[in-house]
Amino acid sequence: MHTGSFRKIVAIAALSAAGCGVDTSQNGKVKITSVTPDTSSITGGVVIQIGGKGFDGGSEPTVVFGPNDAEVLDYSENQISVTLPGGLGCGNVDIQINNSNGFAIDENAFTYTGGTGVIAITGITPPSGDLAGGTQITITGSGFTGGAGVLLNGEPLEEIEVVSDTEIRAVTPAQLAGGMRDLQVRNCSDEETLTEAFLFTSNLNGGYIEFPLVTFANPAQYSNNPQPYINPFVAFVEPTTESLLNPIPTLDTCVFNAATPAPGTFVLQDAGSSVTMASGAQNVTLDLQADTSYYYPESDSTAFSTAKFVFNAAYSVSASGNATVPPFTATAAFTTPADFTLSTPNIGATTPTTVPRSQLQFTWNGTPGSFFQLILRGYDNAGASTNQQLECFVADDGGYLVATADMNKLTAATTQFEVFAIRRKDTPFILPSNGSNAVGVGMVYKRGLLYF
Repeated sequence: MHTGSFRKIVAIAALSAAGCGVDTSQNGKVKITSVTPDTSSITGGVVIQIGGKGFDGGSEPTVVFGPNDAEVLDYSENQISVTLPGGLGCGNVDIQINNSNGFAIDENAFTYTGGTGVIAITGITPPSGDLAGGTQITITGSGFTGGAGVLLNGEPLEEIEVVSDTEIRAVTPAQLAGGMRDLQVRNCSDEETLTEAFLFTSNLNGGYIEFPLVTFANPAQYSNNPQPYINPFVAFVEPTTESLLNPIPTLDTCVFNAATPAPGTFVLQDAGSSVTMASGAQNVTLDLQADTSYYYPESDSTAFSTAKFVFNAAYSVSASGNATVPPFTATAAFTTPADFTLSTPNIGATTPTTVPRSQLQFTWNGTPGSFFQLILRGYDNAGASTNQQLECFVADDGGYLVATADMNKLTAATTQFEVFAIRRKDTPFILPSNGSNAVGVGMVYKRGLLYF
């Protein structure tokens, strides 16, 4: 029997649709008469036996200690076995049982105890896990002896085990949304918080950052003598079942896009904040402002057509280098890939080289990236766009032969075309704001003209 301090037992019947909504026929049907043991550590994890009546209402009852649900191990009409959840703090808490018979509240029925040492947190491993929960983590520090509660943003972890004064093991609970969480470890006299200690990831795609370094094989081919530039693009969306990110396309294939597809819809995220990128010694800060325009990344305009434009502006640069996005560097940096030379065809001749309307060999060098893109964009004799574009996605192995059947998709309306030879380096990272997957794309472009 319960032998602790004075307690008050309240039994409340379930409500029904009869009369004014209250059915008093079940008053007293659910009662708690004993809790064994009625005292244990704030760490939780021990088995608690609850005695009484009315526990078997035809379905598994829920049992709550304070605000926290206990795991029900077994139940019968007169007894329930549960695993004690970790506590929010030391002291007395109510126990509540709910089932189809009604519910009972046993006030101050259980006492959480714990250690009294000074707590310090030095680390958590791993620092991230799926929002479905179930990630086993290890917390290191000191002052854990005697029992400690472990919480992420105020929610107790599961299967908490105080291994020693310097180590705690636990399992993360399921979450409704991804993102960063603070870690709290507390006992009966002290508490320590490690801010942004754990990231719940959603495994959904919600971010795209493109950092291209664009160079011209021969600026004299163009009337405005263009200089190298960076044209960064940033788009974040709320994680959904849809994908902002284009999966890696089937390599060694070409796609002809006769027209720009109509834009789709995505919800912008974090508009009004900013992201800073760095390339070599130059920093570029992008303000994430909602815009009425749409952006069609050249990698696959069809798959990317649902990415709403956030910011896109040109910046001059002198050389390529590593590009980082400071809020995300703890997860991953993304890198501008190795520079290269496109040896064939010659896209840098002052008078553009004439090529046949047949297979066209491309050859390049340098350390491979994730994959290579070749974009052939058509123009007429007057230099106006013909809205004809051939995009090829190829392995970055130094060469690709564009087949005659693909070259012929650029019809007679196209008399000259601009070549974009692009080495890509894709690096995944995670958006701390919502835990969704994102990709940073470092790109090196070579631009030049050819004639038919």
